[in-house]
Amino acid sequence: MDFTYYLPWKYLGIRFQGAGVALSSSTVTGTITGSGNSFRFRRSNSFSAEAGVVTGDIILRLPLDDYWPGVHLAPYVIGGGGGVFTGAGGNTIHTRFPELNREFNNASSNVDNNRGLGHVGGGFEYRFTPHIGIFGEATYNWVAGGQHNFNSSVKDFVQTNFGLRFAF
Repeated sequence: MDFTYYLPWKYLGIRFQGAGVALSSSTVTGTITGSGNSFRFRRSNSFSAEAGVVTGDIILRLPLDDYWPGVHLAPYVIGGGGGVFTGAGGNTIHTRFPELNREFNNASSNVDNNRGLGHVGGGFEYRFTPHIGIFGEATYNWVAGGQHNFNSSVKDFVQTNFGLRFAF
């Protein structure tokens, strides 16, 4: 969900966004490569995880209609922050392979903490009518702490959003 309010000065707005996901599976299958050996595991009991992202932003927008009548395009820049909230992680496994246990448990503990998020980006909005338009945007995001690919300290990502916008 995305809620945006443009202040009476139409070039400045605030936005709140939120997204959530719930995943579940009756079987989890994976491969972890240890030192000199490859381990495969299959977990047959149920697995579920939830996660969410909440952000608040400042938007600077330039409606080009002000300068070129009939051009219903508005480029904008975004900046803000929020948080990533995870319900996953913290799972442990115990097998006869110590390397497998260590790798899985390290990866699992890496995602069980909530983390701060900051981002900047930009986009374009095109209005067909004063109330209906389409948009596309991209933001560069920094997530505080953690190792998100389990092999390096990469903590940032690019997010893209696009879709239909209804203004009322």
